[in-house]
Amino acid sequence: MRDIRVTEVSKAVKKKHLLDSYILRSFSKNPVALFGFAGFFMIILVSLLAPVIAPYSPTEMNYDAILVSPCGDHLLGTDDLGRDILSRILWGGRESLRVSLTAILLAGSVLYLLAIFLFSNLSIVSCTLSHSSFEINGL
Repeated sequence: MRDIRVTEVSKAVKKKHLLDSYILRSFSKNPVALFGFAGFFMIILVSLLAPVIAPYSPTEMNYDAILVSPCGDHLLGTDDLGRDILSRILWGGRESLRVSLTAILLAGSVLYLLAIFLFSNLSIVSCTLSHSSFEINGL
């Protein structure tokens, strides 16, 4: 009986590795997808590193530099209150990430609760999933 379980697990692991290699292989053959992923990753990275990368505070007003054209000090210029546009874009991307992740988490929670309510026969599965997510967060 134990041999059957071991072989089933090894088959599942092998199937997962085949799927991973298929996804990576097909992804690497498509240069447009690779370029899109790299751009997406760079946007997320720059948005997360906004406190380090941004040259000025996004709310700092400089009345001596109102509506300055792009120059060495302000790479994208300033707005009508003297705030650096590049800094505001970087910090805005950070806030956009925060809002989108919150929306995804809320939608997932609502769908999860709706699935539990509608499919009460699957309560054992849902309890197992929720407990496993708590265990993963504990790591």
